Amino acid sequence: MNQKPLLSTFIIAAIAAAAGFAAAQTSALQGLETQWLVSGALFVGVMLGGLLSRVPAGATQARGRDNAPNRKTLYVGNMPFSTTEAELRDTFASHGKVHSIKMLTDRHTGRPRGVGFVEMDPRGAQAAMTALNGTDFGGRNIKVNEAGPGRGRQKHHHQRRHYRR
Repeated sequence: MNQKPLLSTFIIAAIAAAAGFAAAQTSALQGLETQWLVSGALFVGVMLGGLLSRVPAGATQARGRDNAPNRKTLYVGNMPFSTTEAELRDTFASHGKVHSIKMLTDRHTGRPRGVGFVEMDPRGAQAAMTALNGTDFGGRNIKVNEAGPGRGRQKHHHQRRHYRR
């Protein structure tokens, strides 16, 4: 277990409790009122410490697609089911830097679906779209387009095919 979150929670709680105790000493509060003020400050400190310790470093930066404005995701369809990530990477790497590859598989059978996504730098992505769209790849004419926004999960999941990215 990582002790850092626990330690930071404890430190923030101690600071808040000390602030509550100092406030109680400077005011005219007596007995039970002082205990309530200190315990309330301690509670607030624990909550703040717990929240702050769970925020990962660099969390102020955007995550996901927004974090990579210098990347473009390409949809690659109609691939042979036997295509491997290495083959796809080699094919696209000749046009630019490949950052990632995701091959979709059927959720229930685990078999490839002949569809994937390639994340590249924008210049390389444009070159790959122009050069590879409609070309023969393993005996099939592949489709290479810029990927649109993800569809996400639909409420009525039985109305669509299940893919695993």
